[in-house]
Amino acid sequence: MCRETILIFAVTLTVWGQRPEGRATASIRGRVLNSVTGEPVPNANVESGNASSKTDTQGSYLLKDVTAGSMEVRAVSGRDGRTPFMFASRQIALTAGNDISSFDLRLTPPGQITGRVVDENNEPMSGMRVWLVAREYARGALRYVLAANGQTDGEGKYRITFGTVVPDRGYLVMVQITPQLGIAVPDNPALRKPIAPPTFYPGTTLIDAAQVVMARAGEVRERIDIPVFRRPALCIEGHVFAAPTPDPITVEISPEQPTFGESGTGGMYGSSPFNVEAGPDGAMRYCGLPPGTYNLTARQWPRNLEHPTLQGSSQVTLSNLDLKDINVAAVPMIPLPGEILWDGPTPGRSETNSSADARLHLVIRSLTNGVWSGMKMDADVSVPGRFLFDGLFVDDYRYEIFDLDKNFYLKEITYDGHSVKHEAIRLGSARGTASLRVVIASDGGFIQVKATDMDGAPVADSNVIVIPASMRSEAAVADTYVTGQTDQNGDYKSAALAPGKYYVAAFRTAPDKSPETIAKLVTACNRVDPVDIGPGATIQIRVIQRELR
Repeated sequence: MCRETILIFAVTLTVWGQRPEGRATASIRGRVLNSVTGEPVPNANVESGNASSKTDTQGSYLLKDVTAGSMEVRAVSGRDGRTPFMFASRQIALTAGNDISSFDLRLTPPGQITGRVVDENNEPMSGMRVWLVAREYARGALRYVLAANGQTDGEGKYRITFGTVVPDRGYLVMVQITPQLGIAVPDNPALRKPIAPPTFYPGTTLIDAAQVVMARAGEVRERIDIPVFRRPALCIEGHVFAAPTPDPITVEISPEQPTFGESGTGGMYGSSPFNVEAGPDGAMRYCGLPPGTYNLTARQWPRNLEHPTLQGSSQVTLSNLDLKDINVAAVPMIPLPGEILWDGPTPGRSETNSSADARLHLVIRSLTNGVWSGMKMDADVSVPGRFLFDGLFVDDYRYEIFDLDKNFYLKEITYDGHSVKHEAIRLGSARGTASLRVVIASDGGFIQVKATDMDGAPVADSNVIVIPASMRSEAAVADTYVTGQTDQNGDYKSAALAPGKYYVAAFRTAPDKSPETIAKLVTACNRVDPVDIGPGATIQIRVIQRELR
């Protein structure tokens, strides 16, 4: 039982972490290898702090004059697009003058998924876009986000290379056609040419009935075949209400699920929405949609700007009949002011902290839309301090906080007085000009972990997980767990954590926010005793690395 593996062996009181003195340096030498074959990886980029290198034909690298301290060493291969993208990172504790050798990094080759898409007559369907869909928790809800894609050839065959998508993680596989939306079609749906709806493996149009598929590192999963049964082509008719200007009005029609968004295990991907233009008077009639639930997003976009000035959304469901009298209002952007506050009085400056000039970088991102060029969606703010995003569209947003000193932590963030620390910021849901209120605290404690194997030997590159004991739901666990990697000595120290009880464990594999992984983390929590962190305390514990099952 994991309950026997966590041993508290020291508790020390401290308020601030030590900062390295000076800029003394050392070097790091090693090789970059394929984690499956063990072969060297040439031409890989290796970086750490202020130093960088490229591997030779034997996979060897040398980082010179690296500033001493605890840091991350990263290796990347395949940025040129001609070879598979692979990435790895390790933590290292570097002391001045102590050159490190044999610090190897192992790049994980991507898995692949292959198959064939056929119609109801078992005939190949060419030109079909096939997507991997990630299921993951984000801001209190389970979301479906597009993660990678491929396209069928003339024989209906496709191949998806995972790339930045994590091997051994479950994905849904979806095939989708982008129809040519038209207006001049018969009014009688029975006389229209049927269309292929979005279909999930093994052959369902219901996302909840789709089967999860995964591939191991370097594995090729074959015969993930998807039969597609065409459905009636339907029409949407209505009107877009926007400003009375000659600026064009576009309507983006996209499925409710999965969405455009930022995957927790990859980059920002589009869902191939159907982009069409409304008439001069805002009238719209678009045909060629299969049955399903769609988001209609109307935008008015002046030709001389990099982003739209008006935007609005509506959701519709097509079953077996056309929809008429659908109205979408494109509304102006609204401001989002806010302030950063200390919890209690401002901490005083001392030799070991810089709270008097503390700063952070705040980022706001839509959960389903990309970032328009020219829109302000991030800010560098002092603590305390004020900020203003002067124009954002009504939408659901997430926040991220970067560059906050590790001695401080986010205690609370509210929108219009309502906590959004673990929820989406529903901009526009409040009356008047609502604001964000970000509260930063300085009374945090720390967990210092030594990860070992069953024999007590330190384990490098172990993935330490820290979960607040107060979190009960899977969605809450996904939003609050803290993870980090042990260095070459098996050591990991957290940034400041709010005083309270926490579950701590160490696993060989890194976690993600998929339902399968979060369920395993919740199970792991039930097998360990929580540790209690007091204000300003550093809790030292020893944890035996386990498999995440």
